[in-house]
Amino acid sequence: NPSVVLRWSTVGTITQRSHTLEWQSSLGLHKTLPGLRSVGMELLTEGRGNRRDLVEYGVRASWSQPVYRDWLIGKVTLGHFWPKDEPHLPRQRAWAVGAHVDMHF
Repeated sequence: NPSVVLRWSTVGTITQRSHTLEWQSSLGLHKTLPGLRSVGMELLTEGRGNRRDLVEYGVRASWSQPVYRDWLIGKVTLGHFWPKDEPHLPRQRAWAVGAHVDMHF
């Protein structure tokens, strides 16, 4: 279906200070709707080094739609994450809420 997109994104960074691979990856399903609206759901992970050094994982839902004409698009997100600050501590839970605006010209 041309209105549904499955997107996988991965990025990694090695810095002079850390000398360790820090990476983030997301897998998301996004659907475009009439009227320049869209809805999405993503699975996210973040880690250091190999797979055993998983720092955080979570889910995020998003909704976007025009807020002024067809060139100012607003987006709100709601996510739930399970970060782990220290290797010896149990994993915590955290909610996240976000909002941003895109200008198309």
